[in-house]
Amino acid sequence: MRINMKYRAVIYLCVDDENKAEELVEQYKAIKQFCDLHSIDIVAKFTDTSTKSLYDRDGFTQLIAHVITSKERIDLALVHKYKCLTFDPYSMTEAVTFLNNYNIVLHHTNFNAFELRTHAPIWGYPMEWN
Repeated sequence: MRINMKYRAVIYLCVDDENKAEELVEQYKAIKQFCDLHSIDIVAKFTDTSTKSLYDRDGFTQLIAHVITSKERIDLALVHKYKCLTFDPYSMTEAVTFLNNYNIVLHHTNFNAFELRTHAPIWGYPMEWN
């Protein structure tokens, strides 16, 4: 457990269609509210507007590059809902493994799900499909 240290997070916003860009704003607001509530610093933001394979998405590719090249500590990768990553479940598993190798926890910020359980990373609980 970190004492007197704020967690640092990269955030990933995505929608499955460019016409749903307003949803990106709502996702950002929800993630920002979560971060403010839990004293988490947002160090970088990445966005995508397609359902391509996870590694074919520009924003996610940039997130991976940022994680690899960042000289600063990153503790969390935040999405509003895991659904953002589940267009391709195999790639999602790879993404979780990759982030874990860098000691980064993938976490969702969907408050509806948080009302039901404590704050836990993706492993140990079923994914949220709502």
